[in-house]
Amino acid sequence: MWQRHDVGRRVHVRTLFDENRNEHDRAEQLNEMLSRATVTLAMPQGRPFLTISAPSAATLIERVSTASAVSLASAVARYGFSRLRVCAADPCRDAFIDTSKKGARRFCGNRCASRWHVATFRQRKKKDNHAK
Repeated sequence: MWQRHDVGRRVHVRTLFDENRNEHDRAEQLNEMLSRATVTLAMPQGRPFLTISAPSAATLIERVSTASAVSLASAVARYGFSRLRVCAADPCRDAFIDTSKKGARRFCGNRCASRWHVATFRQRKKKDNHAK
């Protein structure tokens, strides 16, 4: 069951995706999230990758918070804050990370992109019919 403070964490993470905030403020917020993250780093034998996990005694909320902070920091390090976006299709307001080659994604997925393009086409068609 989600509690109020858990919803507050969601809102706090969501503000990282606000394109109107400057990069310095977003970086400070992300660093603050990382400072609260409790992580265990390990290089499993025989595996050429680093595992990052929350301690086994951590609560579910602590694990999710840690995973969110570390994952967002990794994405920002690779793609930059400009790639943290909010879907442009109304009524969807989902947040996503644009990992496309050109960095031009505007929608969280194909469903929202299709819905937005169809709505735009119908609106344009309606205006054309009224103009005649």
